[in-house]
Amino acid sequence: MDRKHLVVMAAVILFAALLWWLSDLIRLPQTAVLRKPTDAPDYVMDKFHATQTDRSGKMTYRLTAVQLKHYPLRHESTLEQPVLIQYERNGTVVTTRADRAQLPDNGREIHMLDHVHIVERRKGRLISDVTAQRTDVLLRQPAAAAPGGR
Repeated sequence: MDRKHLVVMAAVILFAALLWWLSDLIRLPQTAVLRKPTDAPDYVMDKFHATQTDRSGKMTYRLTAVQLKHYPLRHESTLEQPVLIQYERNGTVVTTRADRAQLPDNGREIHMLDHVHIVERRKGRLISDVTAQRTDVLLRQPAAAAPGGR
């Protein structure tokens, strides 16, 4: 072989090595390309506790659960042994318990499921005591802020 062929062959080998190195450098992880969405929860909270207050700072409700799991594909959370305590303006307190619940991501309602027990009291006095298999509770939303933040 003459010198010209050796230089051309060395250039081709160097070019091939450079292309191999670049393709390895920019290759996407195969798991990222092939990963399909699953129905697995993206987070889990044990001993969940949340409160909602009105604009004046008075509590409107408290929601607790042994465990909360959030499912992003379903746009909802599931709760185990939820307890919802709602505080009304007239002094009425409504406590709703269930074995489990579903809470859509919009936060406007909660679906209490299995062995639902609702107790309503006004100033400590029992008003009603109800059991059911399922109940849907609309959650009172805080009033929107006035224009200008007042």
